[in-house]
Amino acid sequence: YDIEKIRFSGFLAQQVEAAAKEVNYSFSGVDKPEDANGLWGLRYAEFTVPLVKAVQEQQALIEKLMKEIEYLKSKID
Repeated sequence: YDIEKIRFSGFLAQQVEAAAKEVNYSFSGVDKPEDANGLWGLRYAEFTVPLVKAVQEQQALIEKLMKEIEYLKSKID
């Protein structure tokens, strides 16, 4: 097939599933095959919500740490 000659970039569905299981997250974006020889798939649109949530959590942590740094700087001065 011609599609087999095209090089794609992306995630491996098996690794995405393993990462989700590792953090105990039920991720709906992985399509598992029905049998051992079937194809795995990913629904990339399903990545949006968890990624946005992760960025929000990181931003809250960044803001907390920035406040702590400012406080510690003021103690040094």
